Amino acid sequence: MFRLIPVFLLITSLTSCVTAPPETTDWPSDLPPRALYETAWAQDMGNQKVQSLNSYLRWVLRFYQGWPVYDYGWLDITRDVLTSMKDPVEKELVTQRLVEMGQLISLEWSKDSSDRYIRTPTINAWGDALREAVEREEVQVLTNRIFEDIDQLANQQLSISNITLKRYYDIEEEDFF
Repeated sequence: MFRLIPVFLLITSLTSCVTAPPETTDWPSDLPPRALYETAWAQDMGNQKVQSLNSYLRWVLRFYQGWPVYDYGWLDITRDVLTSMKDPVEKELVTQRLVEMGQLISLEWSKDSSDRYIRTPTINAWGDALREAVEREEVQVLTNRIFEDIDQLANQQLSISNITLKRYYDIEEEDFF
């Protein structure tokens, strides 16, 4: 029995390394400030009942950086969209829009709450639409439309089931991202 104690301690130590988000000093500099998410979590009593702050922050990191199950995060989407843009003025504007959009999406998607209004298929549809917008050189127009949809979702004027690639482009859906 005493031989199991070191094994148990090793396993619990490793588990905490995997599940704990980085400390504030380790928070990635290419993400919005950790305090933004800590404040949002603290103000959401409904989500606090079902999700710890550490879990919420872990999902924020996964949204931006990806993770082994889906390794293509918002930072990758943003990089790919911006790499394709040639006009520096439009590129700067779209950069700001994608940063703002990432914050809005991650604040909601990272929740464990069953009533969150942004889910993974929603993000997939937006990622696919952004890729198509790059091909058509319509990124700025699409980002404006996605912002409108985020606002309508937040105000319960639009159902998440309406957010599909076909909402933005009349093409067959593929899993681009």
